Amino acid sequence: MHYDRDPLLEGLDTHRNPLQFRILLLVFVAVFILFALLSRLFFLQVVEGALYKEKARSNRVHAQPILAPRGTMYDRHSKVLASNAEAHSIFFDPRRLSNPQIYKALQALAGYLNTPYKELRERLDFERLQPVYLHHELSPQELAQVLEHRDKLPGVEVVSTLERQYPEGQYLGHFMGHMGQVSREELNTEAYTGYYPGSMVGKSGLERQYEMFLKGSDGKQEQEITLDKEDEPHSLQIPPVAGHRLQLTLDKDLQ
Repeated sequence: MHYDRDPLLEGLDTHRNPLQFRILLLVFVAVFILFALLSRLFFLQVVEGALYKEKARSNRVHAQPILAPRGTMYDRHSKVLASNAEAHSIFFDPRRLSNPQIYKALQALAGYLNTPYKELRERLDFERLQPVYLHHELSPQELAQVLEHRDKLPGVEVVSTLERQYPEGQYLGHFMGHMGQVSREELNTEAYTGYYPGSMVGKSGLERQYEMFLKGSDGKQEQEITLDKEDEPHSLQIPPVAGHRLQLTLDKDLQ
């Protein structure tokens, strides 16, 4: 026996297919958006979590390195060939500054130090801003200029450091070598892991050859920044460990 299909049911089937397609499309879009949101959340919390944590910490903790005294070098009779003397350096922390503030501070500092602005700017890694030593061994004139205009130099500090001295001057210069600021390329190598950007390292001669022996271990001083005057800020100081002394077999009087 054959029954004719109700035309009303056929109409429902006709409308059902497009409706099912729209529902599936909406479900697919909703799942895609949810997946995108979860991926972004994972990226922010896991991949960049440490970076944001460090940024938050830098906003409430003022940290400053304490560079280790470099090891003294002696000749075979214990006469000093290379030692350290007190000096002043420019330490710059750009992490709380906007890019326009950074550029303005560097331009002003370049004028006070009579140093090319480009040279100071190249010492910063704008993809990962961190504290850096911009200039070492300030002359009395440079020191006076910076201290006089410190209100125009946000993020800039004058810190006490040690400069390398050679009692024999240029007499043994070719043999002893010279010091210079660590480059960004060197900082990306394993040999210079743990060095502060802009710190002084051996560039040639014995200073470079025995860099890891003379370097020592840097310390640091941290001071918590508090807005409530009643809260006592916490501080932490890790003293540096001086580099090893190096006694050579040469006799400076025979050179």
